[in-house]
Amino acid sequence: MERRSCPYCNMACRNVVLDVEARPSELDYENVAMLGSNIGIAHLGSASTLNRLADEYGIDTISLGNVIAFAMEATEKGSNGATSKGRGP
Repeated sequence: MERRSCPYCNMACRNVVLDVEARPSELDYENVAMLGSNIGIAHLGSASTLNRLADEYGIDTISLGNVIAFAMEATEKGSNGATSKGRGP
């Protein structure tokens, strides 16, 4: 694992880890929270893969984690027209 910081910042809060595909992914605290525990993912490699893919596609990782969590909760409550089994009503 490697630590990095933003330009001109003395706090190295970014951690570079290998994801499940053994590719480097740069994680901040917010990314781990939103793409990890916020959506029920406890494996750091899985969260870092989501983070890397979001970065490659230009998607804000914090917003992505919140949207996924919202969709999961809406599905659990049945308020989005889908069921937890992935099929409609």
